[in-house]
Amino acid sequence: MFQTGTNTSGTTVQALPGEQIHEEHTFKLTALGNKKLPITGQTVTLYLPPQTTFVPRSLKINGQTYTTNITTTGNKITLPNGLVKLNDEVKLEFDYKMNTTFNSTVQTHVGSFDGSVTSGATTKPIIASSNTNTITYPAEELTLLEAPKSVNFGSQELPFRRTTYNAQAAVGGRNIAPSPASSPVKPYEGYRRF
Repeated sequence: MFQTGTNTSGTTVQALPGEQIHEEHTFKLTALGNKKLPITGQTVTLYLPPQTTFVPRSLKINGQTYTTNITTTGNKITLPNGLVKLNDEVKLEFDYKMNTTFNSTVQTHVGSFDGSVTSGATTKPIIASSNTNTITYPAEELTLLEAPKSVNFGSQELPFRRTTYNAQAAVGGRNIAPSPASSPVKPYEGYRRF
């Protein structure tokens, strides 16, 4: 599970550069019956996601703070015997910050718990692991916090093209061609807008 600010998600979370992420892994170590058998050789393995920076002293296992710094190459931490028994839960949690620049998607690593339990003359291994998760960079968008009453883009001239029209005089609905003796009709020049 991830948590950033007030946003919590089981598989995917969005984060900005510099934002702090809280990552949790919870394992329920169930067994047939309701026996609380001790688990020996308990270890947990955690990895810091790439392009992140670990927050010191943020690692907690079942509420107990550990000084181990989690790295991207992985850390195997030995737990005290008796800390967890069968049918108990193991809760691993730590914090990290996203680097100031990171790719649009960061994939986390699985967390795991290992140990062994002995019942009578039989010893069996216990292995539990979590799923990977995804951290994404939110898509950039422009948001108006306050809508303006009007928007002015300044004075914009419309494009135009010079066009020449030949004109003829008309009298009483009839076209009259100019005679050589009369003044010729001048062509009209104007601008037509698109």
